[in-house]
Amino acid sequence: MPEAESASTTHLSTADQDGNVVALTQTISSFFGARVAVPGTGIILNNEMANFSTRPGLPNSLAPGKRMRTTIAPTLLLKDGEPVLSIGTPGAGRIVSTMVQLLVNLVDYGMSLQEAIEAPRFYARDTEANLHVESRMPAPVLAELEAMGYTLEVRGAYDLFFGGAQGILFDRETGEMVGGADPRRSGGVVGY
Repeated sequence: MPEAESASTTHLSTADQDGNVVALTQTISSFFGARVAVPGTGIILNNEMANFSTRPGLPNSLAPGKRMRTTIAPTLLLKDGEPVLSIGTPGAGRIVSTMVQLLVNLVDYGMSLQEAIEAPRFYARDTEANLHVESRMPAPVLAELEAMGYTLEVRGAYDLFFGGAQGILFDRETGEMVGGADPRRSGGVVGY
């Protein structure tokens, strides 16, 4: 159990014996969100409105009929209409790249759910030359990236900068559900 609540986005994946599956990512965006709670509920409203851009011409530019940018991406992966995976992660603007890395690790590299979640991560924003990487990235890979001209910002071994994925992998043949939890943040797998 976490020692204290985080101000961050959170994700949970859950499933029941009847095949109902949920991937839920919730955020209030900034610490205390909009700093307004719905009276009598304790529900804090988010301030996702801050994710509009003041720069004209962008998809999330402030204008009538537009929506603000959000990167939450709870994901259900289906095969023949049946759930195979429920997964998601917090991580602000890094959510989308983390989700891509998780899915590539699972689908293309055949990793187990926990292996996919624990694999070293990288991130680039608004650049093709600057990469944030976890220190567990193999040294030859880091050297090759630098030789290619990338500037690397090496972060911690399991850095919460890269999110905190939680997920469930479903084996439809056996009925087994396997959970995975990210060591980068508080979280765990519970089943009964």
